[in-house]
Formats: sequence, C-alpha cells, structure tokens
Amino acid sequence: MSDNKTRYREIQTSLEKFYPTQPKGNFARNLNTLAAMISGIVGSKNTQLPKIVYEYKGYFNLSENLS
Repeated sequence: MSDNKTRYREIQTSLEKFYPTQPKGNFARNLNTLAAMISGIVGSKNTQLPKIVYEYKGYFNLSENLS
C-alpha cells in the first residue's frame, strides 16, 4: 500500500476502536470522511485553520460559549 492509504487505514482503524460495535450507515460514512480529513491534515503537515478562524471570527462570540 502507498503511504497515503496506510496512514488513512491506520487512522480509520484507530477511530473505530472508540466504538463498541462496527459503525453502519451514515455513521460509517461520516467516520470515513473524518479519517480522510485527519489523514490529509497529517499528510500535508499544514492547515488553513488560522485563515478560516479569522474569516469566521465574527460569527462566534467566545465569551458566550465559555460561560
């Protein structure tokens, strides 16, 4: 397997360990998407999260969320 597939498979297997039963349906699909996103972030070693937070900072009021 390539490094990307190996990394993706390891992340997916690790995520599935958190659940007592085998994921099914939409939950399994969402878990696959989460594993792919994490794999992409780990593989690229870079994210655009600071840009995203700066762009949407006006939509969230952190002081309300913390209380």
